[in-house]
Order: sequence, then C-alpha cells, then structure tokens
Amino acid sequence: MQPFQYGGNPVACAAVLSVMRVIREEKLLEHSKEMGEEFEKQLNMLKKKYQCIGDVRGVGLFWGIDLVKDRKTREPNQELALSLILKLRRERGILLNADGPHTNILKIKPPLCFNKQNMMDTINALDRTLAEMGQ
Repeated sequence: MQPFQYGGNPVACAAVLSVMRVIREEKLLEHSKEMGEEFEKQLNMLKKKYQCIGDVRGVGLFWGIDLVKDRKTREPNQELALSLILKLRRERGILLNADGPHTNILKIKPPLCFNKQNMMDTINALDRTLAEMGQ
C-alpha cells in the first residue's frame, strides 16, 4: 500500500466533516431530490412547447437539455445552444454552459441551496428566451 503525503490531513478532514454536517443538518440531499422532481416536470413542459428540445434528462439538481434542429432525427443544434447561453447570460443573468460531443446540451447544475423561486426564474428565463429566439 502506498502512503500519501497529504492523506488524513487534519485540516482537510475537519473541512470534510463540516461540509457533511451541513449537508445532513440542512437536508440538502432531500431538498435536491424534491427540486429534481419539480425540475423534471417543468423541463418536460418546455419540451412539449418547443420542438428544438429533443430530450431532457437528469437527477436532483443536475439536468441536461438536448437542443436539436429536428426532433425526429435528433440532429444536434450547437448554434442554438451557444446563442441561448450567451443570451441567458447577458440579458437574464442566468449562467449555463453547453456540453456533449456536439456542444448542444445545456447543462443546469445549480448549488444545493437552489430554491423553487430560483428554479422558476430559470425556467421562465429559458421559456422567454426560446420564444424570443423564435424556437
């Protein structure tokens, strides 16, 4: 077994224990699960409204929105993803990024303290911006 120079560092261990205590005391995992269920519902409503959303997938507070040119062929729409990200940042103050092999999947990964109002602000910003972009 190879010992590590920084393994068991008392300061690092204390920090980890403090973080785990906050996660447990503030019930952040349960909160993430509840928010994820609502996020899934809201994102699927956007999917029904906009043909450019090929799929939504995720768990808890980590979600991906697959942007496509054609829902049947699932051809990736990188241009839309990048334009949408810029517009959301500049005009709405929403920070998202794109991922995937074609850079067409919007990633939503807010902090664990993200609340329902924050979620609805994000959903409404996505909805308004997609509508403004003619999607």
